[in-house]
Amino acid sequence: MIDREKLDSAIETVRPQLQADGGDVKITAIDDENGIVYVALQGACMGCSFSSVTLSQGIERIVKELVPGVDRVLRDSSQAQQSERACIPIAEFDDDGNFIGTKMVTPEEAFGE
Repeated sequence: MIDREKLDSAIETVRPQLQADGGDVKITAIDDENGIVYVALQGACMGCSFSSVTLSQGIERIVKELVPGVDRVLRDSSQAQQSERACIPIAEFDDDGNFIGTKMVTPEEAFGE
């Protein structure tokens, strides 16, 4: 059985990086029998062309390391049907003009379309 507290803690470990890029992640289902955790990517992560890499190399890797019994982290089936859109990296600067990071946004967010 997958420990929900450990799973929530593992998700909290990756959440700040996702939020820094304008996204987030939500656990939608747990299949204890098969060791599968289903998640929904949110915000900029939802339609980002890098979301598959974020899911497999970021979220899944960390969750598998920190939570015994997790063999896979998969995108929620309702999101798997959606087509992915390209995201655009936008540089962010503080009030003094110093570079503070890069945020991934959808074309609609970048250009207001």
